[in-house]
Amino acid sequence: MVKTIYYHTSDRDAIDDIAQDCWYVIIGKLKELKLKISFNAWALAIVRRKSIDWIRNQQQARMQVQSLILENESDLVDRKTDDRWEIIQIRIQQLSPTQRIVLTLFYLENLSLQEISDVLKISKGTVKSRLFYARENLKNILIKQHGDK
Repeated sequence: MVKTIYYHTSDRDAIDDIAQDCWYVIIGKLKELKLKISFNAWALAIVRRKSIDWIRNQQQARMQVQSLILENESDLVDRKTDDRWEIIQIRIQQLSPTQRIVLTLFYLENLSLQEISDVLKISKGTVKSRLFYARENLKNILIKQHGDK
């Protein structure tokens, strides 16, 4: 169980919390359990789902914090700051939500294509496509904004 949790989350601090949640679900479902598969496979499926839920919750929290940071940074752009990183972060907000999420998970959170696929429950091909178009759109936004100056 611990290895599976760590495999999905890569966070040693989360293992105990997720394992506790898993055992709570497993023990709670034992009375109504009618296995068509082995107990281990059933329990590991719960572990995987709980690990992915934890990842989603972490990503949502990070996105909320990042959104607050970007809102505050938009004031800096209004003051015509020359800091490129701040400008890029603000321009990322002009992307569609689906492209913005994939771009953020890949570049800022360093998730692999497969991890993003698991978190968002979309195919790996869809992740690749969204990442490609997000890069292209961001490049075009930055070129256009740079040309407007």
